[in-house]
Amino acid sequence: MATNVNKTALKAYFETGKIPSQGNFTDLVDSSVNQTDTTAQTITSELALSGSITTNTTTYSTQSAGIQGSGDTVTYNVVNLNNEKITTMVVDLQGLSSSATTNTILGTSGSESSLFQWLTASHGQCYKAEIGCGETVGGGNTDIDLMKTGSLQETFATAGDQIIDFGQAVNQGDCITSDNNPLDNVPINGDFIYLKTGNTGTNGTYTAGKLILKFYGI
Repeated sequence: MATNVNKTALKAYFETGKIPSQGNFTDLVDSSVNQTDTTAQTITSELALSGSITTNTTTYSTQSAGIQGSGDTVTYNVVNLNNEKITTMVVDLQGLSSSATTNTILGTSGSESSLFQWLTASHGQCYKAEIGCGETVGGGNTDIDLMKTGSLQETFATAGDQIIDFGQAVNQGDCITSDNNPLDNVPINGDFIYLKTGNTGTNGTYTAGKLILKFYGI
């Protein structure tokens, strides 16, 4: 029977003059982390990292064409850390448009413009959200907030329920979190998530602006 053993025991199997058995080799394999194994693997000691932890970035299957501008592709991923589900999106605003009507969806005219659909099985029960800016917004409306609608994807310049209010023009280095600004409306299963104009509206096409959005669920 295979046994998970420590490094000292494994090294002893292969000392000079010893002949490792089939079981020794099995122990060696089963005591190592395998990158392609689909079963859960446990590390009982502390893990010191010299680099960073990365996850696969996938495009959400129902992400709308209306939120894809002329800049970098919108990225989306969900990471499960200690049963907390963190959904992260990076959105390049370049080529998207805003409306003169306040509190309406950003995107491309006539197109469904949702970022993604909130699914409890994937994203958990939402308890927190935040918006950060990595590149100052220019060309379109600079006050950008998060909103949601019900089970149907909506198009550019339509309205919905505000999730979190940035409350100001968005510049590089700005970040707002619901830690200090409670969510106005919590996303629930089936909702679609959008970017929207804030309390002021501007007709315009974005020439710059990169946002990072994070949603936290359990």
